[in-house]
Amino acid sequence: MIKTAVSLLHTTKTQRLTLISLALISFLSMSINAGQLGLYGDQWKYILQPSSMTHESVIDFFVQKSLLQLIGSNISIIHVINSFLFFLTGYLFFLWLEQLEFGSAFSFAASMLFVVSPAFRQPGAGFTLSGILAGLIFTLLSAVFFGDYAKSNENRRWRLVRTIVFSILGFLSNPYVVCFQGFVFLPLLINRISKENRNQYVKLLAWSAVNFLISIVILFPYLNNGLRWETNSFIKIIQAIISSFILSWRQIIVMPETGIQTIVYLIILIVGITFLVDLIKTLSDRKKDSDTPCEGKLINQLFSLIAILATGSFYLTILELGGIATGLSCPEDISMVVFGIYSSVALIFAVRILFLREFQPIVLAIIIGLSSGSRFLSAENFKHETNTLNDIVAQLHIRGDYFLPRTSILVEQLPLDFTTRSSFEAIIAQEFSKRTNEIRIIPADSYQVQEMLGNMSEKEAKIDIGEEEVLLSKDSLISLWIPEKGCLQVLSQNWEMGTLPEGLSASRIYSSESRFSLDNMSDVKQLNRFRTTIIESWCYYYQLAARASQANNWNTVITVYEDAQAREIQPERYQEYFPLLAALIHTGRLQEAEKISEKLIVSPSSKSNVCLQWNLIVSSDSLKKEVITKARNSLTAIGCK
Repeated sequence: MIKTAVSLLHTTKTQRLTLISLALISFLSMSINAGQLGLYGDQWKYILQPSSMTHESVIDFFVQKSLLQLIGSNISIIHVINSFLFFLTGYLFFLWLEQLEFGSAFSFAASMLFVVSPAFRQPGAGFTLSGILAGLIFTLLSAVFFGDYAKSNENRRWRLVRTIVFSILGFLSNPYVVCFQGFVFLPLLINRISKENRNQYVKLLAWSAVNFLISIVILFPYLNNGLRWETNSFIKIIQAIISSFILSWRQIIVMPETGIQTIVYLIILIVGITFLVDLIKTLSDRKKDSDTPCEGKLINQLFSLIAILATGSFYLTILELGGIATGLSCPEDISMVVFGIYSSVALIFAVRILFLREFQPIVLAIIIGLSSGSRFLSAENFKHETNTLNDIVAQLHIRGDYFLPRTSILVEQLPLDFTTRSSFEAIIAQEFSKRTNEIRIIPADSYQVQEMLGNMSEKEAKIDIGEEEVLLSKDSLISLWIPEKGCLQVLSQNWEMGTLPEGLSASRIYSSESRFSLDNMSDVKQLNRFRTTIIESWCYYYQLAARASQANNWNTVITVYEDAQAREIQPERYQEYFPLLAALIHTGRLQEAEKISEKLIVSPSSKSNVCLQWNLIVSSDSLKKEVITKARNSLTAIGCK
């Protein structure tokens, strides 16, 4: 094993350039935002509730369990680890293509394209990605060592043992990796067909056949999983593969949202592309010598491409029909990282066929540069979503201490594209409940939820949330509204239906803010630690005021608004004045309440909502009797009935 490691570390000048470039592009596209990225999909749930973690393979289980034990919930470390695994996978991919005599320049370009392939768009893929990349590393190591076995006459038995060991590890990996492992020796057979004596070639062919048959045996359960062998199904899957390939590369043309960011982005892109053009040209111009591999014949490379794509398409079709794939037209799937192997090689050949030799480095550099930018912007979008998620959690921490047991939280239009509902549920349960199964996040726009809320006689009902059946009770509901602009809102009857999303409108009459317990009203200074996590400064003050309003601490509410005003921080939505309005009315400061109400009434909708607030406050049991009459006069004065 020591000699194996030394042989991999012994690099040529070309390989050193590739190592440096891959390390740089892996860092810039993934690790640079590692400290600010969350986790994609359900993985927060797996970390916070390890018993719910599922594994598709032995390698997945071992890698994920090991990482969880070593780093726990320190997710920035897992992102750095994945960046390194991407780098290592890309380098082994480069070595494999060099063995197939693709040439230094095209092997380099393909490995760079794999690392930033738009087929995979989830830099925050976490533990699941670690398992898949580990499997790819084992498979590529088996391919590289198989190439050594084929080309060398020394220590052949030891070289074969290394190949077998890493092949076994590849077969213990994700089903998509097993697909790749099954035919990874085939391109080398094509490459060596005119270079081996008959007996030696038969041995290589035998080992490749055994490798292929093992993959078929492993994937047999998917073949037998309700699979319908119909010609139309195969054609549709192949069409989906081609569509995924074309769609993924079309998505590399993206730009930042703001003008200044776009200018900076373009400058960096141009500099990077210029460097890549020069580097690819340098690799293309290298002559055959002891330090660089020779260019193979195009016909061998073409047949290698056909072998990679045809066999890969066959396997992907099997997995799709067998029910393991989540949809090849959806590049968001983490397993699409394996598809980057196929798409990178195919793109290299497309460029070689469609463009003259002198233009090929320019075209490849532009595609690599745009793909890198697309991956970086994906990470930026994920970073923004992570900040939004942290903002929601921080606002909830200020708004209350914990949710009562068996609380169902109704939400709609969560601003989350990368994080699933179940992960959001796990985070909320971890932060605001003593037992993880006590809190449920329920989509308010679910037809089952809407049907139950619309039935006045039905107090509870069983509804399907994902793969779970949940008992939803009207007595344990609390509804949260997260508007695009403004602060998080805990809903109640005092919300006008017209201002809410459709799914939440029906739930507001059952939403009880008392499900959000307030234990520490005596010392709210400790909540100051969440201030920097909240994106909009005003929302910190609003949640403090809403918290005090729920506890009927009216003087505290007024103090909070005065403190915010002194810092020149103002509410963005008229509804965010309602805690202050309630506090002024309860403390008898009715003239100030009238002035604020007149300021807030700017449309029929806002007038309806402001009048609703006044009526609810005037009719509340907490209002002093001596204030009620004056408050009714003020109600009439602002034009409310």
